[in-house]
Amino acid sequence: MQGDYCNVPISSCNCNSPCNAGQACHVIGGYPECYCADSCHIGPDCGTRKNTCECNNPCGLGQTCVEVNGAPTCSCTDSCKTGPTCSDTIQTCACVGSSLCNSAQTCYDGPSGPYCECTDRCHYGSDCGSTYQICDCITCGRGASCSTDNLGVSACRCDDSCMTGENCDIRINTCECNNPCHPEQECFMDEYYTPQCRCADSCHYGERCDQVYNTCECAPCGSAETCITDNSGYKSHCVCTDSCNTGPNCQYRIQSCECANPCNAGETCSSDGLGQLTCGCADHCKHGVGCTQTLDTCECNNPCNAGQKCGTDDHHNLYCYCENSCMTGPNCNQPVQSCECNNPCHPNEVCTNTHSQPTCSCADSCQHGPGCSLRYQTCECTSCLQGESCSMVSGYPVCSCTDHCYTGRGCTQRVDSCECQPCSSGEACTMNQGIKQCYCADSCYTGVGCSQKINSCACNNPCNPGQECYLDIYNQPACRCADSCKTGSSCTDTVNSCECSNPCVGRGTCVNTATGPMCESCLDTCMTGSYCLDRVQTCACNLNFCADYQVCIDSSFGPYCACPDCYDGE
Repeated sequence: MQGDYCNVPISSCNCNSPCNAGQACHVIGGYPECYCADSCHIGPDCGTRKNTCECNNPCGLGQTCVEVNGAPTCSCTDSCKTGPTCSDTIQTCACVGSSLCNSAQTCYDGPSGPYCECTDRCHYGSDCGSTYQICDCITCGRGASCSTDNLGVSACRCDDSCMTGENCDIRINTCECNNPCHPEQECFMDEYYTPQCRCADSCHYGERCDQVYNTCECAPCGSAETCITDNSGYKSHCVCTDSCNTGPNCQYRIQSCECANPCNAGETCSSDGLGQLTCGCADHCKHGVGCTQTLDTCECNNPCNAGQKCGTDDHHNLYCYCENSCMTGPNCNQPVQSCECNNPCHPNEVCTNTHSQPTCSCADSCQHGPGCSLRYQTCECTSCLQGESCSMVSGYPVCSCTDHCYTGRGCTQRVDSCECQPCSSGEACTMNQGIKQCYCADSCYTGVGCSQKINSCACNNPCNPGQECYLDIYNQPACRCADSCKTGSSCTDTVNSCECSNPCVGRGTCVNTATGPMCESCLDTCMTGSYCLDRVQTCACNLNFCADYQVCIDSSFGPYCACPDCYDGE
């Protein structure tokens, strides 16, 4: 448009083109005319398409187009396809079996079309997803067995207490059955009865508990070193008091003969000045690496027991002469088994040589056992103390006691009864089948004298009003709010979460963030912001932004208004 009021149309290819999209426009005699850019279009506006396979192919995927009487005709290249557009599938197992039947079924062609049957005799149902409840068709987990009840129903029996589930193939999630911890960690059950891991030592952390916090309390330095902590209290360093130690934690030994002598006793250490240490044998009888090998001579490697004579035969082999009559064997180190040479008996026992072996016996006929330390249980062999008389009761000698509160041999053991040994102060005493029992009358108290109060919710409730008391994993009373949306010491504060304080009701989907609940996926696409209250600054969301004769355009700075193509002015 042109003119003072933008009301005069401009006759040009740019403003008034008669051509179809994609065609060429030229101005001839002041008027636009069309030239068809491709051979498939004809007509004044190049908008008519020729009816040929090259220009107007009606065939779909899997079809071949051929011209019959000047018109395009389609044929199916896929043997399983039919119909005018090859979109219909031939109903046979060869063509539809994979989509009709699942992996547990077999496809069969029938008079009415293909159908599916279960391949496995143990399965049934439309999708073969159901299993006959018989032991031949049930697969029990490892360590489980299958049994059938009186009604003919079969099921798996979990012989392993750590397995559960219908087939005993699900492991119970406890520390005893499913410990997720590294050997250096300890396992405990959290409040949700789920196994968790922690390091037993508060100074260690990490998967293997092999990482140590860098504080002096956790002793990063050696036992003989000095630890210094900086002003933050979280970083320490070591001062090596031993001049032979070095490194950040004084954990490295200086490689010198004075500080890190690698030699064994009897060896001589020498250094090349570059940290390389070597050892030499000070003992002429030693040789080899570390001087651990001894020369095979009587002087250096005497195989004979102390005090015995060593000699060498014609083949340079060492042998021993046993000069001690109580020693024998190739090395004269095996004691001769006799009462004279190797008396095994206790001083209270008598030794006798029997079949080349010393045997022991008791001189006192009332004694027996190791070292003749035991006496036969008879009145002849039993002496009652304090003048008590002896009598045999059930095959054992018994000394009678005049005081009924005393018993035992010599009447020195006090009888455990309420009359003879009463309970501590504060405890009640009863006799149950001859056994004394002490108990506290108040169930909230325990210990000697019933002086220790039991730490439980019933006896020692630490909770404020609005809180409920429960026992934690350490069987200690702890407090929590009865209402999950309440918090604080008195359960008067509301939890800032979508579940307890949803700011998006009717406007969008609420999600929990680190700063509190926020709105996302606003129901109205033209609204945005944390609570879906801000309007999106686009033309589509602000329909009345421009005047009726203006065009609204979106930009990176927001929507703005402009004149249509070929128009200008206010």
